[in-house]
Amino acid sequence: MTSPFQFMQRRLSAVVANLYGEVATHIPRQGIGYATPGADPIRQEQPLTVVAAISPGIDLLTGTRAQGGAIAGGSQIATAKSEIWINATQLEALLYPVAHKDLIVLTSRPGSPTFEISVPPTKNHMGDMRLLVTAVGPS
Repeated sequence: MTSPFQFMQRRLSAVVANLYGEVATHIPRQGIGYATPGADPIRQEQPLTVVAAISPGIDLLTGTRAQGGAIAGGSQIATAKSEIWINATQLEALLYPVAHKDLIVLTSRPGSPTFEISVPPTKNHMGDMRLLVTAVGPS
């Protein structure tokens, strides 16, 4: 039996997914060590509803000069801090687990890059999953 808190959490997660959710495709891959992962012959592609947070920004490449007398006009690089959230209900409905190095394609965003899960995913205490992702190429 679920507690009232768990019930409310599921309801709130469903509302967030309905308001901000996007259609995505999970593309499983497999690989060992530093080798480029290839298609996983066992786990198949599957649709997902995810909430994606992709924030463009600019980072300074100051290196060790960041403290004290930094050189004016240091190099800058364009960045996009990217994170994808999957709620517990969606995770339970998946046929195959989401894993490190798998790909996520935001199919509801034409022209969006393909994202690779860059850190092994873990569930939080509410059963949701936060994926730290890196853009790896066009969709």
